[in-house]
Amino acid sequence: MPTRSRTRLIQGFGCRLWNFPPSQTEYHQSASNQEDVSATLTIDRVQDDELLRRTVAGDGEAFAALYRRRRPDVFRFTLHMTADPSVAEDIVQDVFVAVMHDGGRFEPGRSTVAAWLCGIARNLLRQRFARDRRLEPLAHDEEAPES
Repeated sequence: MPTRSRTRLIQGFGCRLWNFPPSQTEYHQSASNQEDVSATLTIDRVQDDELLRRTVAGDGEAFAALYRRRRPDVFRFTLHMTADPSVAEDIVQDVFVAVMHDGGRFEPGRSTVAAWLCGIARNLLRQRFARDRRLEPLAHDEEAPES
């Protein structure tokens, strides 16, 4: 039977699981690091459209925030399409390189940033599948030629 304090923690979602490290909210910040933390918290609350606009303008922090936020979605999509984690990771990297180069092509009214990123991933996957299809393995004979 759980104790009263443990029950109160579980009900308030403040419980700490024994095998896992403390959540990010349980870390204590030093006073000198407060400005960095508040800037990170503010940029994490910015919408994807604004992050992409800032990325196009050359803001590295906005790109990092967009990458941290949308990388798992794009990776999951590409992993589902390829069933190969290494190919999925390559495509994710190519997607975000494309964002750095052609981020200005995003049209906010047409789709969400996540859908746009997955569309880029889909197109890159199609190109990769077409390229890989042209490569055919050499026939491998069971018997080695006699010399």
